[in-house]
Amino acid sequence: MSDLGDALEKKIAGPGTVVVDVGGKKATVDVADADRIGVVIERLRVDGAEGTVVDRANDLAEHLRPNGDRLVPVEVDATLGGGTLRTAPDEMRGHFHQVDVDAKGAELTRHRVDENGGRQREGLGVTREQLRSLVDTMAGSGNKSEE
Repeated sequence: MSDLGDALEKKIAGPGTVVVDVGGKKATVDVADADRIGVVIERLRVDGAEGTVVDRANDLAEHLRPNGDRLVPVEVDATLGGGTLRTAPDEMRGHFHQVDVDAKGAELTRHRVDENGGRQREGLGVTREQLRSLVDTMAGSGNKSEE
């Protein structure tokens, strides 16, 4: 695991926003709940990954697997400076994960589809080890995330 993932995990003690900056990479997580084994996150943002928006979006689509879900590009446009990846349609089970990529980094959130087809943000439950893996993958450390 990377120093960034380890530093973030060690700082989480309960609900609130936690920010760590290690080696020019920054991770911010909005924590809804936490115990010694797991964390429920509302939002995870990692800044400082290298490469273009397109390269980072492709890398995340290949390697990032929040709760095992495969992500696919919905829209990635270098001229607009951003992109969106979501859970592959064939893997959606009433909820989906979304990663928004921009010039500075990437942000992971989880959403559910309500009975009217609307999208509501919901917490993403992960173990502390899975959180470290998500952070490392989003930071471009080369580690694959296999939640």
